[in-house]
Amino acid sequence: MNSFKQAYIQFKINWKESLFIGCIASLLVMLAQFIPVLGPIFISLGLLVLQLLTNFWIRHSSWPKDLDFLKKSAVSLLVVGVLLAPTSILIGSAYGVLQSPQDLMTSVPTSLGLFIIGILFYFILVHALIQTERRSVNIIKALDQAALSNLRNIKSLALPCLIFAVLFSVNQWTYSLGLIVIFPLLFYVVYFDAPKNGES
Repeated sequence: MNSFKQAYIQFKINWKESLFIGCIASLLVMLAQFIPVLGPIFISLGLLVLQLLTNFWIRHSSWPKDLDFLKKSAVSLLVVGVLLAPTSILIGSAYGVLQSPQDLMTSVPTSLGLFIIGILFYFILVHALIQTERRSVNIIKALDQAALSNLRNIKSLALPCLIFAVLFSVNQWTYSLGLIVIFPLLFYVVYFDAPKNGES
């Protein structure tokens, strides 16, 4: 839960920037709904870029003056973005289950399960992307290391995944306004939870 405490402090101290991040992320989600076929890849790449920009801002207490660091991660971004696309579909399916006419005793556990799986994959994939920056390893090796590391620590990841699953579920009744708070918190927790080995 230490990463949640750090995320909360980050949000509280920098609430204006946090809400700005949340608004951009929410806008990306809204725009993706109008993009046929490639919508999941668009939202995946958009959130990953925003995650990396947020990581930079947390590390340096300022936004990047140029996007050179993103250019260096272009190949890794593309690979992870494609791998993350099914997760975007999974999250969309979880919302679909919540909106279905099934009774809550059936729809809520099913949607929570889908959210948890989707969020777990987000943690793994973003941690791999972060490692390509911090340790200058190729994306294939980083994915392997991130998967092994996160699966070994699955117990510590279970609670964050469950909390975010509940938050995303509750968001259903906020007309998606909750995403403005949920996304920055997610970005912060994922960043603070990532292995710090060799961080620059």
